[in-house]
Amino acid sequence: MTPQLSVIMSAYNSSDTIERAISSILGQSFSEFELIILNDGSTDDTEEKILAFFDERIKYFALDHSGLTKALNFGLSKVGTNFIFRHDSDDWSEPERFATQMFN
Repeated sequence: MTPQLSVIMSAYNSSDTIERAISSILGQSFSEFELIILNDGSTDDTEEKILAFFDERIKYFALDHSGLTKALNFGLSKVGTNFIFRHDSDDWSEPERFATQMFN
């Protein structure tokens, strides 16, 4: 599968919300995407929760803590598509979000 869009998600100590956020992305009806997850130096079990997901669309990067802006800029350098969506680690997206945004 060649992704048509990239989703960038930065996480910092997001243990309480990261699983729901990732699940809502992986559950999209439009599935031709890459999910770039940036762990911005979390000190809780965020990394373990991220690594529990096995999906070829996920690209995971563990970073030293540098803040949201620097993490997102790093993520932008890893994007492999022309369309970029943002999703915070405490967000949740409806299953039709990507399809609606791509085709409407």
